[in-house]
Amino acid sequence: MDAHNVSDSSSSSSRPHPPAPPATRLYQDPHPPLKTRREISRQELIGRIRVLIGDGLLRTAIRRFRNG
Repeated sequence: MDAHNVSDSSSSSSRPHPPAPPATRLYQDPHPPLKTRREISRQELIGRIRVLIGDGLLRTAIRRFRNG
C-alpha cells in the first residue's frame, strides 16, 4: 500500500485526480475483479487446451488407424 501511495503521489503532479488512476478504473468497469477474472480465464484456457489436445490426439489416432 505504501509503494502504491508513493507512486500515486508522484503521478498526482501530472494527473488531476490521484485517488483512483483512470487506467485501473476503466479496466475494472467492464470486468469483475481481477482475481475472479484471472481464475476463470485460467480454467477456461486449460479446459479449451485440453479439449483441443484431446481432439488433435483423437484425430491423429483415427487417421493412423485408417491409414495403417
